[in-house]
Amino acid sequence: MEVSYYGIDLHSSNFFWHRIIKSGEEEKREKGKCDLIDFEKFIKKLTPEDYICVESSSGSFEFSKRVEKHIKEAIVIHAYDFKSLYLSGKKTDAIDSRKLAERLKYYIASGKTDEDFPKVYIPENEVIELRKLVSYHEFLKESVTSKKNQIHARLRAKLIKIECRDIIKEMAENLDEYKTLSDVDKMIISSITANAQSETYEKDCIEKEIEKYAVKYFKEDTEI
Repeated sequence: MEVSYYGIDLHSSNFFWHRIIKSGEEEKREKGKCDLIDFEKFIKKLTPEDYICVESSSGSFEFSKRVEKHIKEAIVIHAYDFKSLYLSGKKTDAIDSRKLAERLKYYIASGKTDEDFPKVYIPENEVIELRKLVSYHEFLKESVTSKKNQIHARLRAKLIKIECRDIIKEMAENLDEYKTLSDVDKMIISSITANAQSETYEKDCIEKEIEKYAVKYFKEDTEI
């Protein structure tokens, strides 16, 4: 029976692959590069007896989900831990994918000893989607905080110090009351305020979506 072990070095727009084909005692190798736009062509090469290993990155979970129904197993490994163990010396995309394929073959053939193969748990789709929502919520929260700090910095530059709980609301309602601000200062602060208000609204919407999603799929509250 022919079994293939693929090592995948994944990038934002393409990936390098190295394939070790094992048929009985015979072994041969192939390698190549595939643009993500041609992803379906790569999938057609796969068989239900194949294994794939890809380093953890922003697209590795999606990659593994896309191929797993066509192969026996897709494995995501911890990129940093793998490099520290097996990628000393010269490093290229081709070497990365070759090393991944070689260690994958050893891992499968040796009976799966996890301690020498730093696997990453591949979560269910619902968990991945919830993580996306939480991550975007955190991005919006940090962005709003940054805009508040920008406003305070511009006010301090004009020797204005404001003690209030909500600087965004204060600027939205009372900006014209600050007479020492120039028209340019007011225009910039007004723009920052409008953006912060928009992001605050988005953040609140995402927060509600997270709560609905968590209740629907996990039957428990999620703290934001």
